[in-house]
Amino acid sequence: ILRKRLSERAAAAAAAAQEEEASSGKLPDIDVKHLRATCEACTDLRVDPEEGGDWSAIFLARPDVFVDIYSPVDTYPEDLWGAAAAYFGSLSKDDMHLPGGRYSCAQMLMARELPFFANFTLGQVCHFVQLAISKRKVLGYSDGSVVPYVFSQSMVKEQCAVSLQPCAASSSSASAAAAAAPGGAQDGTTTA
Repeated sequence: ILRKRLSERAAAAAAAAQEEEASSGKLPDIDVKHLRATCEACTDLRVDPEEGGDWSAIFLARPDVFVDIYSPVDTYPEDLWGAAAAYFGSLSKDDMHLPGGRYSCAQMLMARELPFFANFTLGQVCHFVQLAISKRKVLGYSDGSVVPYVFSQSMVKEQCAVSLQPCAASSSSASAAAAAAPGGAQDGTTTA
């Protein structure tokens, strides 16, 4: 995340200097080896190894308040989950596709200024997205995008398993499954 944030800040600074929008989507590349060496040389930081060869840099003089986005512990109140489920269930077909990565998805959700995320940090929204996909079945994936669970490939697979039918989890299958689900498609569309 540190590398992504530095890339975003560099893109914003470059855009401001050139008076262009930073929304081109192309971020400058950050040399990870140089970044790690710089962090390790800084006496104000502690560099810790993480899974898969990743690493983290923590400020020594600040309390450790980072959110573990992979934590399976759900500390969010049920009314938050209810508001989120209602929101995702009300999305139109044009608005329901969110970026496929937790970080990018969380950034887009934060940009939408949703009232149920009013006091959330980006880390908390990333954790919420993780739980919404992995535990709560509020969100899922379809063709690389995060979508409401009812439109996800996981929903199609689950319905096929329940009915003991083979399935090919495609976006058209997800749409058909959503239309066939109790309550039908939530975007007002039907499939033939």
